[in-house]
Amino acid sequence: MQGLYYLANTLIMSARFLAKKYGEEQLRSKVSAQPCYLRFFNSTEHSVFLLWADYKGRLLVYRVLPPSSHCDVNTYATHPWLFLRFPTFDPMVVDREEVYFVPEPCGRQSTASDRTEVFITNPLLSLRRLALRSVRNALSSARGVALLELPRGLQRELAQLLEEDRERRRDLGLLR
Repeated sequence: MQGLYYLANTLIMSARFLAKKYGEEQLRSKVSAQPCYLRFFNSTEHSVFLLWADYKGRLLVYRVLPPSSHCDVNTYATHPWLFLRFPTFDPMVVDREEVYFVPEPCGRQSTASDRTEVFITNPLLSLRRLALRSVRNALSSARGVALLELPRGLQRELAQLLEEDRERRRDLGLLR
């Protein structure tokens, strides 16, 4: 676990991989004077990176949340938060969304003892996508795709998934 925290504390990642989906201007914190007190629950069986999008749109690792645990976060209205599964960096979701924008207003919160509960969950994926991810996780390289006894269509989908993962890792600064 020590190595996991070291990795989390040293990663400063760009938001390019989600900026394509949400737009450069939207995936950044905006100035807000309204404090919000959250309690993030990791309701999955995986460790999850909690990422905060700063005022420049960079994703900063706030914390690594172990499976079935929670942490309290003091943040502000309009700040975006993202959640990535460790070690695959697959996006996790809150209310079926990959990005959690702290709502404005935050509710009736007046103190840190009145926290809004936010549940991090696995995304709802098709059985096909889950199977492709499982095969992806078992492969040591993309070259292994052609060796699998799969129909060509599935080989193409698996190769595309591996390419998407490679792009995401490159955008996160994990590949050169």
